[in-house]
Amino acid sequence: MCTFIHKSRVNSFLLTSIYGFIMDKYSSPISYFWGALCTLLGALSLNDIAVIIGILLSIVTFIINWLYRRRDFLHKKKLREDYYAKYSQDRNRRDL
Repeated sequence: MCTFIHKSRVNSFLLTSIYGFIMDKYSSPISYFWGALCTLLGALSLNDIAVIIGILLSIVTFIINWLYRRRDFLHKKKLREDYYAKYSQDRNRRDL
């Protein structure tokens, strides 16, 4: 006796097994991450969490300030170099 399996059922089974594998591949590490994060946060008091957040925010503030000050310094350096280059060209023309 020959059984007939409809083509759409085979395709849906293959897609389900492929996507199921992909979902397991990504959902398992994500669930481990959230489990570890909840365990760490559960072990800390509110004061500990506030200290950690304060330290992280101060580090982020330091990095942002450093980046903006560096950008401002490089901009002023370029303006200064352009000014001196123009001034030296004008001076050389006057010497001739």
